[in-house]
Amino acid sequence: VSAVGVNTHIVHHDSTGYCVTSEPEWLRALRALISDPSLRQSMGTKGREFIIENYSASANSAIFLSLFAKS
Repeated sequence: VSAVGVNTHIVHHDSTGYCVTSEPEWLRALRALISDPSLRQSMGTKGREFIIENYSASANSAIFLSLFAKS
């Protein structure tokens, strides 16, 4: 992803994906992913786990329900 805004908090460079800022970085990242199926699998798995643990409805249910709690 482009290394801007919230992207850098969601995508962990070299773990769940690549955060890049220039054309050469994009080309390096794409070449690495195209040439290495196990890297694609690993990053995809780690990325999915991170999203489920941090952004899913079940991970945020207490926060969501607290919006309706009486003070």
